[in-house]
Amino acid sequence: MKGMMKEAGHDLWDKFTILHMQQPRGSRARQWTSLVKPVGPEVSTVEQFWSIYSRLAKPDSLPHGVNYFVFRGGIMPYWEDPGNEGGGRWTLRLKKGLATLAFEELVLALLGGSIPEGDQVCGVAINIRLQDDLAFVWTKQQRDSHGVYLDELFKDVIGECVYSQSKPWTYRSHSSEQQQASTRDPRQFRAGNATGSAVPSQGTSA
Repeated sequence: MKGMMKEAGHDLWDKFTILHMQQPRGSRARQWTSLVKPVGPEVSTVEQFWSIYSRLAKPDSLPHGVNYFVFRGGIMPYWEDPGNEGGGRWTLRLKKGLATLAFEELVLALLGGSIPEGDQVCGVAINIRLQDDLAFVWTKQQRDSHGVYLDELFKDVIGECVYSQSKPWTYRSHSSEQQQASTRDPRQFRAGNATGSAVPSQGTSA
């Protein structure tokens, strides 16, 4: 927990919220943003955060379709959220069995203010899938320093050549993801998907 405290009071450098989302199986008809729920109140201290997180199931034990998010206070993992406007996210595909380690390393880096240009970081997330998992870092703007830091962090912690794909972290803007989602079905798809595949909303056009 070194580096997570501003001073002896164990205050975090910002307020944070832990959120959960379960993608419905066999149906893509619900507006996905309604599925994202906080699992506790906004926190501002180390103790408050871990008192909530320690009660959650570890990412590696979750069924596919479940997502965990840790975002700065006042920002939600939606493309439409003003805090994410003009931003994007870094993505890393992981082999099964690495989700807990990867997510907790990202959480520690976020809470501890270790990520360079941390004021540009909105939050981190993990998406549990059938054959692999996805780790995300959402940012307000693309910064090369973020990609360099994340590659080095995961090389040291997890080791090289253990990912499902031998690719480093890759960045994609929310606007490009939104455009791709809308072209799949411009009558049904809307922006706002945090998990890598657009989810249509009922009666909503892009």
